[in-house]
This record gives sequence, structure tokens and C-alpha cells, in this order.
Amino acid sequence: CVCRPGRFLISSAPVCVCARVQASAKRFRVTGTGKIVRRCAGKQHLLSKKNAKRRKRLSKMVQVNKSDYSNVMGALPYLKVNKKAG
Repeated sequence: CVCRPGRFLISSAPVCVCARVQASAKRFRVTGTGKIVRRCAGKQHLLSKKNAKRRKRLSKMVQVNKSDYSNVMGALPYLKVNKKAG
């Protein structure tokens, strides 16, 4: 759009919206207290060689380590996380 002399151009500035990474959105959840949790690796295949105790342990959700919070929050900018939790 070209501004002509004597005319005003009224436009709003574009709003910057951060996009979330969909792969991360499927892998991480936030608990009610604001902790980020994830699933354990190693529960997808070759389960016959793993004993029941190990399979049960791998099926539980575990909390994301504090050192990884910045990476997860970078991929999911609108996540409501309690940084002091856990």
C-alpha cells in the first residue's frame, strides 16, 4: 500500500504470535500444580524381554528435569508452568 500525500494510512501493527511445536505439545503435559511431566522411553516395542516390574515402571509419567524446563518452555511458549514446583 502506497501512502498518497494528504491521506492517512490507518493500520494496526501485526501481532507477534509464537507458534508452539506440535511434536512437543504431544509429548509433555502440565499437572494441576504446574509441573511438566513426560512419559518414559522404552515402552514401545520389544516388551517380551522386559519383566513386568520394568514395564510397570516405564508406563508411569515422570517429571521433567529442571535443567530441561527452558527447552520445553521454548517449544511451548503458552504453557502455564509453576517454575517453583517440584
